Amino acid sequence: MYLKFCDDDFWFKVFNTEIINIICLLSIIFCIVFCYIIQHKTFNSGNKLFNIIKKGAVFLISLLFLFFILMLLYFTLNAKNFEGCSCGVSKLTMIPNSNILKNITHNKVIIIGDSRMEYIELSKDSLNVPINFTFIASNGKTFEWFNNVAKEQLVLKLNKREPNYEYHVVINMGVNDLNFKVAESIAAEYFKAYQDLALNYPNVKFYLLSVNPVIENIINIYFPYNQRTNAKIIAFNSKIVSLTKQTHLHNLKNCDSYNEVDFASKDGLHYTRATNQKIIDYIVNNCVDY
Repeated sequence: MYLKFCDDDFWFKVFNTEIINIICLLSIIFCIVFCYIIQHKTFNSGNKLFNIIKKGAVFLISLLFLFFILMLLYFTLNAKNFEGCSCGVSKLTMIPNSNILKNITHNKVIIIGDSRMEYIELSKDSLNVPINFTFIASNGKTFEWFNNVAKEQLVLKLNKREPNYEYHVVINMGVNDLNFKVAESIAAEYFKAYQDLALNYPNVKFYLLSVNPVIENIINIYFPYNQRTNAKIIAFNSKIVSLTKQTHLHNLKNCDSYNEVDFASKDGLHYTRATNQKIIDYIVNNCVDY
């Protein structure tokens, strides 16, 4: 599946299939009415000027029909290029390099996460999310869900990998666990699962996206029993980074969005649309190695 860029593409906005169908329908109605008027007996005079106008009108109508037939043919032949098109951003928008285009369009990215990623998935029609991104995400989930459910779904996907694609897995888990467990201990449990995946799938690249911050003075209002703090999140992230460095696995990488992205939130836990877009942009441009 190829990465498409629709949001900034003027011609795609103008010539999408729905608009083309409406224009074609209106043009056909116009042509039929115009032909009827021209051919109506009350206008069939011997006036020379009218005959010139009549010939010009026939020519114009023929030209319009030819144009729309060609447009319909074009969109029919290129239907697959627009099928499922999702607005996306990537290095391509900044570095128009053919090698990057080739690399990005031959990669698939699987994102695993809790509600933060689920909200991005649910809002992807209004966000610039590349079409080669798929999600395994669910609200309120912790390590038990990741280890028993998400990992199983991921393994099914990885075992059915398409040979022409390179696969990347971005994991963003842990913020919900910090409500109940010690940061360093749960980080070690997560990392053991990450390490097993990386060892079992040496040809797949795994990216550990940092647990991103909470807005403490807001989250405690919306979640009265909240125990999550940025100090715990920093401790969790530091433990993951430390363990990653110790293993030296070539296909396991940390992505520090905690320190590299500016965050905004209305409830202190989940992010605004603008912040969700920044997270996607960060994953595309600063995390995944194509």
